[in-house]
Amino acid sequence: MKLLLPREVCEILRCSKSTLYSLLESGKLVGHRCPGWRVKEADLLAYLERTRQEPPPAEHDARRPPRVRLRHLKL
Repeated sequence: MKLLLPREVCEILRCSKSTLYSLLESGKLVGHRCPGWRVKEADLLAYLERTRQEPPPAEHDARRPPRVRLRHLKL
């Protein structure tokens, strides 16, 4: 079990300390209060997995072929 310091979590998430503390205090990210906040690496990975958002599937209309864009031609 590895405990991460707030600055390490901020580096991984690329967020500010105030954002991290908001996540911890709201319960969205699980942390432990020792003398200061600590986050288990497994809890951080679980948070990242929960907040993962897949791109929407591409809409494809079978009746029309995809439009070809010829930008190099001047009409």
